[in-house]
Amino acid sequence: MTKPVNEDWVRIQEKTFRNWANYWLKQNGHEPIESLSEGLVDGIKLIKLVSSLTGKELTKYKDPARLRVQRINNINIALSELSANGVKLTTSAEQITDGEIKFILGLMWMTIQKFQIQAGSSEGGGKGKSAKDAVMEWLKEYLDGYPVELSGFPKNTADGKMFAYLVHKKDPSLIDLNSINSKPPRQLLVEAFNAAEKLGVPQLLDPDDVLSRPDEQSILTYISTFKSKVNEPLATVVAEVGALKTILAENIAKQEAQKEGLLHGQLQDMKSQLADQQAKMEQQQTERLRELQEAVKDSQREKRELEASQLEMKRELETLRTKMEQALKDKEKDSQKIEKLEKHNDQLKDDLNEEKKRKLMGGAAEQMLQAEVEELREKLDKSKGKRKDQKVKHASELEDLQEKYKKAQAGDLDKIALNVELAALKRKQEDMDRDMKKKDEKLAQLQNDLAKKEKEKQEIEDASRGTASKDLEAKLARERLQAELDDLKRKTDKKMNKYDQKKAENKKLQAEVDDLKKKNEQNAKLGNLQGDERKRLEDQLEELRKKLDKEQKEKQELEDQNANLLAETAKLNYLPKKMEQLQKKLDDEKAKK
Repeated sequence: MTKPVNEDWVRIQEKTFRNWANYWLKQNGHEPIESLSEGLVDGIKLIKLVSSLTGKELTKYKDPARLRVQRINNINIALSELSANGVKLTTSAEQITDGEIKFILGLMWMTIQKFQIQAGSSEGGGKGKSAKDAVMEWLKEYLDGYPVELSGFPKNTADGKMFAYLVHKKDPSLIDLNSINSKPPRQLLVEAFNAAEKLGVPQLLDPDDVLSRPDEQSILTYISTFKSKVNEPLATVVAEVGALKTILAENIAKQEAQKEGLLHGQLQDMKSQLADQQAKMEQQQTERLRELQEAVKDSQREKRELEASQLEMKRELETLRTKMEQALKDKEKDSQKIEKLEKHNDQLKDDLNEEKKRKLMGGAAEQMLQAEVEELREKLDKSKGKRKDQKVKHASELEDLQEKYKKAQAGDLDKIALNVELAALKRKQEDMDRDMKKKDEKLAQLQNDLAKKEKEKQEIEDASRGTASKDLEAKLARERLQAELDDLKRKTDKKMNKYDQKKAENKKLQAEVDDLKKKNEQNAKLGNLQGDERKRLEDQLEELRKKLDKEQKEKQELEDQNANLLAETAKLNYLPKKMEQLQKKLDDEKAKK
């Protein structure tokens, strides 16, 4: 913050030193300083003044310097250069940037002594002497013969005569010695300063300041500046050089203006090209955005198709689950049948202990009954064979469908045609299921008929048995039958355990399908996705497709397991036939005996 100026000497020195600094700045084409307390705070004008005094261009500084640290760095650059040129520094960069005028005046006085007073001393005469002594010695020598009293310096300069004698010594035509004593001091000061300015000496002093209170350092600065002009071998050459510098500066300014105009035109062309490129880029971005929107729409459409396929797959899984549950029920029914057979076997054992007293039929009736049993067995075999062929055919068609479905997932077949074919095959499957159900009912009827015939045959056999050996043989045969039934029951229980495991796996698969559906529903809420979001959606769709393929494989495995379960059920259905074979074997043994 700038401190107020209260002392007269501070005000006078600030004006003189500022004029001296502006003189050097103007010589090198720089802008003048308005105030030493404010004009040097950023260090930029100080760097330009030092460059003008030393002839060395200082470039590594911050312009503009808005921050305090930037200003201090700039001032330190200037101070370092002054110190390198022999200036004794008593002022810090912080004092300058804070605008402390007394410290700034101290720096300016040290600079003036080095570059103005000592530089103007000839043949080393200024070495070891103070600035005042050096100037006084030169005045005594230069004004030798003029009526000048130097003992009262600087008060003796207030009348203006010393400055008039200096000008007259350099150019007598500019000052009339006869009128010096008759003129008032202020008028003489004004005329002397104006005449000196014609010699190239800048007006550093204010006549009123010299008249009221001559400042020693200010007057020494002016006289040393006058001295430097006097010592120049060709003062006119200096003026011409200054003029040439001015012309050169004007030419440089014109060239810069021309360059600026050229650069402005180039800049306008570049702006136009940039605007065209920007318009093209915006158009490309718009097209790209449109493409992305179309791609997002396609992705959403594919996602809807995938959801439809997953829904259809879920329905198929539900159907498969229903079939598996029905197969489980059938399995339970078969288990109940086995229990009934066991009970029947127990009843047979009890009946063996009783003898039948009457014989219902003879050998012919027994042969006729045997023929009917054989006929029923043939019908049962044919029915089972047809059922087996239908199952094989159905499995083949199901495999073909799975293969087509996989190809459809890869994009080789038309999805719509495959869905129609799948629906037709499902209807065909339903028809086959109904036919199978009818055949199962017919098979059950045949089994009932067979059971009745066996019962009749058993009654005949029981009536014909009369010896203990026959009872023993029958008992052994039934024990073997019981052992086979027990073994079959163990196998059935093992298969039921495997079936329960597959059922648990099916539930897990259903849970994954439900989770997949939830993810799809969440993805359905995503709209107008672009860029990375679209890529993420594509990755999710790809992951869903992979999961769908995995579910298809698991579905195929479940279908294979269902087929195996049906095969086991068929084995259970084979039990009556096995009993028939055992019965036939028993009959053969009886016939032999």
